Amino acid sequence: MIASIEHGAVRELHINRPPANALSPELIVELKTNIQACATNAGAVVLSGVPGMFSAGLDVPLLLTLNR
Repeated sequence: MIASIEHGAVRELHINRPPANALSPELIVELKTNIQACATNAGAVVLSGVPGMFSAGLDVPLLLTLNR
């Protein structure tokens, strides 16, 4: 769901979870893991998504299926 692309000292974390890059619990864990990995060897981190869509935010339909 996340591609890590190096641009010199800058690390790009590209979110790819069609159709709207909605944030699921699994995506959030993967994003956290990637950001932590960047802490030791990247001068900067850039988050990106597909052209025209960064992220719709939380995956509300998925959240509504979870038990409270």
